[in-house]
Order: sequence, then structure tokens, then C-alpha cells
Amino acid sequence: MYQGHCRRVADRRNQPQPLHLHGVFGRRKLGRRASDTAGLNPALDHYPFLLLLCVLSILLLCVLDAFHTTQLLSLGARELNPLMDILVRHDHRWFVLTKVALTGLCLIVLVAYRHARWFGLRTRTLLGLILAVYSLLIAYQFALFPADYPYTLHPFAD
Repeated sequence: MYQGHCRRVADRRNQPQPLHLHGVFGRRKLGRRASDTAGLNPALDHYPFLLLLCVLSILLLCVLDAFHTTQLLSLGARELNPLMDILVRHDHRWFVLTKVALTGLCLIVLVAYRHARWFGLRTRTLLGLILAVYSLLIAYQFALFPADYPYTLHPFAD
């Protein structure tokens, strides 16, 4: 009679170790199979440092944009985005919160689908364009401030 290995014994694989370095920083950079990268986004646990730097820069510029917008609105400027204009007229805090939250959610989607193409562009190209546009917007906003404007650090100061 056959005396082979019984499947009812304990799992022969190692148990995961949550405090291991791979559990904290990840280790998989590419999909395991060819089908993982064939137009689909493989679920990976490791992202490039430049992607993190780009996403954090965009988020920081978004916060700076919201800050500048509130400062410029106090000088008599007006918001051109109709949705944001409604929020600005309602409450400046809701405006800042909504702006940063929407930008953050969009960045999460772009990072999750970093291998996909959006509008014919690779995600990293699109993120680079977003970073460039935000940088130009901040430069434009600096140019809108009067030369003698006391640049304060508290956007909600009355």
C-alpha cells in the first residue's frame, strides 16, 4: 500500500513574519508571470522612490495652491473652478480639505495603476506633467501677489 505524504499535516511553507524587512518595505518589483504584466496591473508591494517623491511633491504643491488661493481671495481675486468656488464661498476650510482630499484620492489611483496608460500617456509621464503644471501654477500665483504684500503663514487669519 502507498505510504506517501499526507496533505493533512501542517503547511510546509514558512509562516509569514510581519516584522521582517520584506514585510515592511516589500520586495516584489515585477509580476511573477507574463500574464501579470500583459496589460494588467499586478498587485505589487514595492514602489520606486521617485514615484513617492513625485506624489509627495504634488500633494505639497496642492496644499500650497490652496494656501495661495485663500491668500489671493482675501486680496479680491476669484476662484475660476465652479465647484471650488462654491466651497470657497461656503467655507475656506472645506475648500482646502476638499481640494487636498480629491488630489490625494486621485494620486492613490494613479499610484495603484502605475503601469496603466491614461489618455495615451504612461502614468509616470502623467505624474510628471501634473507636477510641472502645479509648479507653473505656484509660480503664477506668486506673480499675482503685490510686491508689498505681507506674506503670512496662516491662511485663515482674519
